[in-house]
Amino acid sequence: MKIKYQAIFLLALLTLTSCNKKFSDLNFNFGKKKKLKVETLEFDYLKAKGKIKLETDANETNATVNIRVKKDSLIWMSLGSAIGIEGGRVLINRDSMVMMNRLEKKYRVFSFDELSDKYKIELDFDIVQALLLGEMPVKDLKDAEVEKEGNFYKVSQDYNDKEVVNLVNSVTLKLENITMIDTPVPNKLNVIYRNFNYPKGKKVPMAFTSIIYLEYYEDNAKFTAQIGLEYNKIEVEDKPISFPFSLPDKYTRVE
Repeated sequence: MKIKYQAIFLLALLTLTSCNKKFSDLNFNFGKKKKLKVETLEFDYLKAKGKIKLETDANETNATVNIRVKKDSLIWMSLGSAIGIEGGRVLINRDSMVMMNRLEKKYRVFSFDELSDKYKIELDFDIVQALLLGEMPVKDLKDAEVEKEGNFYKVSQDYNDKEVVNLVNSVTLKLENITMIDTPVPNKLNVIYRNFNYPKGKKVPMAFTSIIYLEYYEDNAKFTAQIGLEYNKIEVEDKPISFPFSLPDKYTRVE
């Protein structure tokens, strides 16, 4: 177990965040319609349970995951083994992210500015929240090209040296696929959303399964990774829920 749980979360987070912002109304240029509005789930508090799997060229790691969200304010995650041993916790607020390794009694603190500078991507709380909820919009949509393609609205855009293509289901108005390719280096990210279902009492579905494919280059060598996130339970709450997180004095901070 060890540090692998933190690697899973960071890889999933950092490979997805360069093209995420809250999806608003989108102007498009076909038919008589003037806007395409992608459906998003409204809530105060949310709890989810599921599994996360990381596959790279070198190894494969599996973990269980529990997620709690206070909308636009706080995200809590617990990562563990199949036999119920908790390996780590993550707490994310508007300013920073704290990752705690309970097995090694260590923790790390990241500011979003530090992460953005280190990984050369735009990163903030809203982006992380969109990722975990399965809402993956393009940041700037004013120059997007939109066309009807089969059962989908295809939203294409050039953004910060990236070619981004989103596929939005024309019936449910939910995002089901996003592909991003960097230029001139052909790093490629593809995210597939499937298994949509309704949290109890809600009329907007969520993707219970997300599959992330990544191809990237370092020192002229090609690497691949696949991350799967599958929820088996999602609950929406109106009343406050707990976010248990404390750092014992005996834990060591890792820079």
